[in-house]
Amino acid sequence: MTADQLQTQLQRNSSIIEQLPPAPPKPSAKFCKESTHRMLRHLTACQSAWLPIMKGISLAEPKIIAEHPVKLFNRKSMESAEWSTLIDLFSNQRQEWEKILETADPLATIKTQTKSYTVLSLTRRLVLHKSMHLAEHNLL
Repeated sequence: MTADQLQTQLQRNSSIIEQLPPAPPKPSAKFCKESTHRMLRHLTACQSAWLPIMKGISLAEPKIIAEHPVKLFNRKSMESAEWSTLIDLFSNQRQEWEKILETADPLATIKTQTKSYTVLSLTRRLVLHKSMHLAEHNLL
């Protein structure tokens, strides 16, 4: 996928998520496909973990320490977060991501503790991840 195609898909997926009706937390849900709230929490955690990597790429940082999305997902503050809080965070992060995607060199590279990423490869990862979860809810 090109940068334009990735940005289009990122916007499409995010628009679907941002238009979902608010849902309360469902503590019994063990998987994202069982609860849109859990899915939103999970996708917000992924963006929260991966956005600093994108920022590092755009700032030409040679290496960055990234927090794993599972750590963010399991934080008590995220578990009990209201839909409006999660959707606001999700939307703000998406806007930051899109600005970086528009301005950064798509092939600029950064190394985390375990992997190397480019702007395009990390955006592709996020787009595919969101698409998978949206498909689980029959939203694509």
